Order: sequence, then C-alpha cells, then structure tokens
Amino acid sequence: MVWGEPITVVYPDTASIDIARYGCYEEGLTKIVLNHVGPGVSFFDIGAHIGYYTMLASWLVGETGQVHAFEPTPSTFELLQSNTQGKANVKLNQVAISSASGNMTFNDYGIEYMGSNSKYVARLDKKSLSRLTPSKISVASLTLDDYVEHCGVHPDFIKIDAESSEFEILQGMPNVLERNKPIISVEVGDMEIEGVPSSAELIDYLMTKGYKPYEFVAGAFAVHQIKPRYTYDNILFLPES
Repeated sequence: MVWGEPITVVYPDTASIDIARYGCYEEGLTKIVLNHVGPGVSFFDIGAHIGYYTMLASWLVGETGQVHAFEPTPSTFELLQSNTQGKANVKLNQVAISSASGNMTFNDYGIEYMGSNSKYVARLDKKSLSRLTPSKISVASLTLDDYVEHCGVHPDFIKIDAESSEFEILQGMPNVLERNKPIISVEVGDMEIEGVPSSAELIDYLMTKGYKPYEFVAGAFAVHQIKPRYTYDNILFLPES
C-alpha cells in the first residue's frame, strides 16, 4: 500500500522491495515531491517505473491537476498501467524522453534490474554487470519540448530518473527551461559510463539556465555544493527567478 492505495510490485526489483517493506521509496525525493507538489500542479514523471511517484503526484495534484508519466520499457509500462488504472488525472506515455525525437535501442535487464533499463550500460557494479545479458529492444523517443508543444501542457514540476540519460533529457527541453521555469528533480550518480556527462556537468548546466541546486540531508533541505563525483542521490533545482 502507498498513499492508502494498493500498488503492484515485482520481486526482486529493489524499488519494489522497499515499497513493499516500508510503504515508501527514496525518502529525500518523496519529501521533495510532498513539499513542492499540490492541487492544480502539472507533474511530469520521466522514468515512471511502476508508478510510485505517479501515484503520489496524482493524489497531491487532485482533480484540478495533471500527471504525465513516461516509461519506455513495455513490461514496466504494463505495471505502470495497472497501478494507475482509473486515475483520470494521469496520462501515460510509453516513450523515452530524450534529446531527439525518433527511435532508440534500449537495454532491458529483466525483472531484478528493471530500474536500470536504459539506452546505456546499467549503472551497476562490474560483478552484477558480468552476469547480465540485456535484451535489446526498440523504443520510441521524444523530446520534452516536442511533447509540451503537441499537448499544450506546461509542466510545473519535472522529476527525472532516467538511468544516465538525464543530461540528454535536459538538452531536449530548452524551451521548457526558458519559458516555463518548472521545478526539477534529477537523479545523479557517476559510474564513468562512456558517453555520459558527469553529474557535476549536469548540475552546472542547470545552474547556467538560472536554477539553484538543493539537497535533502539530515532531514532538511540545504543549498547544494557541487562535488567532483557523486553516488546515487536526487538533487532539487529551483528557478532563481
């Protein structure tokens, strides 16, 4: 159960284990969403997985708000559909948000590592990677600028968790950053994957676009100072204007 509603999880997916055990996942990001999303907000969930944040946002934005969820992996998307069935304020999109619209090859790592599915090598340790052979699948891709222009919806809050594709997603939304100035949360983490910019570069990029980074630490939010290297975390970006 999450937010008083049942949620279908799958074992041994790590996020599913936490959700089933604690009824919560990623305390810091959960509190970010609770603090910055409310009635009437348009919430974009990029990398929606099985729908934990989509369900939370649906409850928070209410009848006057909207939730737009994006999940490209077919098997994961089916779970997302199941968990959000009947929610009139949720629009599901089986597409990968990226820097260009078209199609891309995606790595599907199966149930245990479904949260690591990506166009890139999974952000896992070498031992775990050595025993994995991902399925190669073709998925549709879309820039967020193209999506927003087509739908005519202006995002107020964008959550991005896309397994090394975060920078590409940001590069595909210059108009959204300039015109809408949404609140943004981005997952960071450095595994030295070929072709993936560092987390420090990503943070610096958003700072040049007029955003200030914050982190959740010791139960409170504080201004974030850029580090040379990152383990997993979620950084909150607020527009300075």
